[in-house]
Amino acid sequence: MVDYVRKPIKKERLVQAFEKAADLLNNSQKKESIEWNTNLGRSTIFTAQIAYIKTSEIDSRDKDIIMKDGTVIVLKNLNFRSLLEMLPSKDFAQVNKKEIIALSSVKVLSTNEIITTIPNETDQFLKLQIGDIYRNSLMEMLGK
Repeated sequence: MVDYVRKPIKKERLVQAFEKAADLLNNSQKKESIEWNTNLGRSTIFTAQIAYIKTSEIDSRDKDIIMKDGTVIVLKNLNFRSLLEMLPSKDFAQVNKKEIIALSSVKVLSTNEIITTIPNETDQFLKLQIGDIYRNSLMEMLGK
């Protein structure tokens, strides 16, 4: 929800709500890159190249970004809430407490699991468990 208008509806207030929604849409479409401290130093990462993001196993404050070409970049000291605000909301979804997926990396979606286009070590594709509290918003984003 972006805004709400109470009855009796005044034209000025309705226009203000529409302007707020338009600003939000314009800003979410402009997020083509994120800039943050990484294991490579201060880096600009193009969001279209991101396939998957997970909490680092070494330090839970860090996030591992897996790029579409398999490169792994570590974002230093960043929580998921802040990271999701930096990413284009129409392109990324949180799957569970520790993982975010680029919607372009989703191959198969079931009630409890996502099969991605990301290969893993065993020549299979990475599978992600969908957390209960994230299921509805994920299904909504994917039009289910």
